[in-house]
Amino acid sequence: MRLTVDASVVVKWSVAEELAEAAKLLRAHRLELHAPDLLLAEFVNVLWKKSRRREIPDVEGYLDETPRLKEDITLHSMPSLIGRAGRIALALDHPVYDCLYLACAEETGSSLVTADERLVNKVDASALAISVRYLGDHDFADDIGLAAVAPVIARGTVEGLAEAYDLLTATGEADASVARARLVALVGALSADERLDLLALGLFGQPNGPDWRTCHEQSSGELAGADVDHLVGGGRFWRRGVERLFDAAR
Repeated sequence: MRLTVDASVVVKWSVAEELAEAAKLLRAHRLELHAPDLLLAEFVNVLWKKSRRREIPDVEGYLDETPRLKEDITLHSMPSLIGRAGRIALALDHPVYDCLYLACAEETGSSLVTADERLVNKVDASALAISVRYLGDHDFADDIGLAAVAPVIARGTVEGLAEAYDLLTATGEADASVARARLVALVGALSADERLDLLALGLFGQPNGPDWRTCHEQSSGELAGADVDHLVGGGRFWRRGVERLFDAAR
């Protein structure tokens, strides 16, 4: 899922504020985040204000978070957005600073996530075709949680792996090494995200297996220590897992 985030959201990654837990869900690695480069200045400005009000004790520690934002968020230059942001500001009768985020969302084909409920209401009441989500919406956490565990691996890839697994289990001992080498090669060619999905499918396909999100979260904790043998260990459940996952999404 592609999203644009503003400073009202990003500051909650570092500072304990209302809706901070919802904001932190946006740091899931499968979410693609965007923002105008104004975000860095606004982020530091919020820290300055909080430091002046003595709401945060050691502002230096929070300032260290600033460079990391560039690792988590794709930043877009203001010159590339300012023209459209100005037109949006005129249409909404709203400060151009906020409208830079709306222009970024429009440019990237994403939804803007903000903790500014007034801005959300203004956009919703306008004729603008820009998607805006309020961080405090009752269904926000569920929507983002599901997006963060959306499968990356293709159904056809899993079906090919399941066929290779079935061939291995049906092969006599003399030819097992060849069948195993093929399966290991297929698993080895997967990306880290695909391996995570495959590990989760091995759980999801089990009888009375938990929901996909639970399987994914459990597998995420196991992936670092999972070798090929561990991944292949769930092979007998891949086919049922992929059917359960993709057929339920129809």
